[in-house]
Amino acid sequence: EVHGFEYENDMVRRVASGPGVTSPYDWEGMNVALIQRIHNKGLPPTQGELVVEMQDWFADRSDGKKMPDSRSIRRRITPIWKGLQEEEV
Repeated sequence: EVHGFEYENDMVRRVASGPGVTSPYDWEGMNVALIQRIHNKGLPPTQGELVVEMQDWFADRSDGKKMPDSRSIRRRITPIWKGLQEEEV
């Protein structure tokens, strides 16, 4: 019960990075949503628009209560964005 309370109230310490890191966000789910978006609709004109769409994806799944900041999303999207931009050249 204590662990559940601490987790629910964001009191659990988390390691910032590295193997086995737990995250309060569904990054794998975001990656799936990102792939589906790109497959079905292509890339939006800007990376910023894609970041906003992924923020909306997180917000929709948590009633707007639990979503990462745009910088965290951008950090995960940037390598994909750059890789796909290279394909277009």
